[in-house]
Amino acid sequence: MRVPLTLGFAVMGLLVFILSSNVLAADEKVDTLTVAALSGDQGFPSPYGHYPHGGGYIMMSFIFDTLIWKDQNGFVPALAETWKYLPDENAYLFHLRKGVTWNDGEPFTADDVAFTFQYTKDHPYPLVDSSIIDKAEAIDENTVKIVLTKSYAPFLDQVAGAQPILPLHIYRNMSDPDDYKDEKALTGTGPFRLVDYDQTQGTYFYKANEDYYQGSPRVKQLKFVKVSNEMASASLKKGDIDAASVPAETTEPLEKEGFDIKESHDTTMIMAINHKKEPFSDVRFRKAIYYAIDRQALVDIFLRGFGCAGCPGILPSDHPWYNPDQEQYSFDPAKAEELLKEMGYSKDGQYFSKDGERLEIELLVQPGLNKPNFR
Repeated sequence: MRVPLTLGFAVMGLLVFILSSNVLAADEKVDTLTVAALSGDQGFPSPYGHYPHGGGYIMMSFIFDTLIWKDQNGFVPALAETWKYLPDENAYLFHLRKGVTWNDGEPFTADDVAFTFQYTKDHPYPLVDSSIIDKAEAIDENTVKIVLTKSYAPFLDQVAGAQPILPLHIYRNMSDPDDYKDEKALTGTGPFRLVDYDQTQGTYFYKANEDYYQGSPRVKQLKFVKVSNEMASASLKKGDIDAASVPAETTEPLEKEGFDIKESHDTTMIMAINHKKEPFSDVRFRKAIYYAIDRQALVDIFLRGFGCAGCPGILPSDHPWYNPDQEQYSFDPAKAEELLKEMGYSKDGQYFSKDGERLEIELLVQPGLNKPNFR
């Protein structure tokens, strides 16, 4: 018996981000910060022009701001200074900063925010669920109310903190924003302006927006250049770049030379099971699979020990929303064998059979995710 199974039980690769020791010291201004962009082109950095995967959102976010943002302590003001939930209306009221301007000098107002959320109902932004918005209205020049279609707990995180705000005076006559690659499409309120974008080379060059409402950026010029994964360490040592992500096992000599190391998760690999197909429809069979997977061994072998062992569900174990009280299904081959025998399987050497037919599971792997990816 051969049955398909999508690769999974999340294994988290470790992304190691290296910074030159003299970059961004406290309160110090930097003329130029050059970052290695291992994956190259991320699309035209407008809200509708960037690629919806990889670093496309980051490239766009240097130019466009959201209503709120996050730091290590939670939500922080961005274009909105304060906000509150109105339970009787299932709506959020945002009080906006005064004196903010777009990078073409036009004033930013609540009309821009209301327009953005109405506009995205007809022209959905790929990384935000616009169906959650019922309507958005400007109460006055600096106040906007966003009414939801239903209760939505992650609204602040996944909508207010993710949707780039568009300039009304630029986008109101734009019927096809996906194909709009004009310089005006890059009219934002963010900390940088785009100076040059080379799609072929996958390079980006930004200059600081000196009129940025949160103050002049400490980095005056920001460059992203394409550097291969193999050359990143050498380029850091030569001083050609100031920051890069590198394979975790290569960090020790860089750390000894004074580079700062920042760790974060990279790729999550998920196991998805079709519960409607036999034998996966039997919960005992699914549990047997979970008990049979040595997740720490996957990290040790395929990620050379640099990673976070997979866990039940989508979220990694160090995520703030992770629930440690759920069943963990620790590696237990004996328990897996017990469950399969309950279902009528018998073990013949290293294999299980039922009704004379050997059990085989076929893993279906998405291209590009069947090997460690440290980008």
